[in-house]
Amino acid sequence: MAHYLAARVISVEPLKSYVRLTLEAPSIAAEMRPGQFVMVSASPEAFLARPFSIAHVDGDRISIVFQAVGCGTDWLVALRPGNTTKVLGPLGNGFCLGDGDHPVIVAGGRGIAPFYDLVRRISHLSPVLFYGGRTKEQIVEPEYFERFCDRLVITTEDGSAGRQGFLTDPLADYLQKNTPPVIYGCGPHAMLHRVAELADGIRTEFSMEARMACGFGICIGCVIPAGESGYRRVCIDGPIFGAKDIRWKDLT
Repeated sequence: MAHYLAARVISVEPLKSYVRLTLEAPSIAAEMRPGQFVMVSASPEAFLARPFSIAHVDGDRISIVFQAVGCGTDWLVALRPGNTTKVLGPLGNGFCLGDGDHPVIVAGGRGIAPFYDLVRRISHLSPVLFYGGRTKEQIVEPEYFERFCDRLVITTEDGSAGRQGFLTDPLADYLQKNTPPVIYGCGPHAMLHRVAELADGIRTEFSMEARMACGFGICIGCVIPAGESGYRRVCIDGPIFGAKDIRWKDLT
């Protein structure tokens, strides 16, 4: 059940090239499942809210991790403790947590956001995380993920942190020797397409990004090509999809 409320700002913290915004939102925190998202009003003047994965849940607080890329997110960065902003959520489906050992998580850049809470909840399954970015500035809080993961593999395209190259290279090596019960993924569509190719029959759950205006299926602005034909709405049919559900060749 989604809730619409005026959430009090607890903190706004820089996180290398990203920002973490923590909000007091008791009803959303109580019902959120890893992989779900919220719509956050970008400013009092903005007509449309912005969608963000819920990263952390701590008591009656939630946090989002995002990149400031325009006027809406710039306004969120300018918020101060004690301010309020309108929030709708939790929205969408969530990850299936499963029960098999060593599930694999694949996160590209800001695609790490939905996995903060997931790794905490499945730490008893000893997850393996492949985390990549263009530079070390896109690799945030590796020490947090090391606490909950059996193994953390970091890659950067420029070699400034971890192994140089794309994260799909060490992932391919790992999957040649291991068959995880599930692969969770979030990041650029091209990266997820490659992960889908590597999965080769392994169950996949990908958090898909799309621009959206409402968050609950009315505007039909967040559709992606899925199924044999037609489209599905990321907001209510997702944001979690199996790789086989997506028509990658039609995804732009």
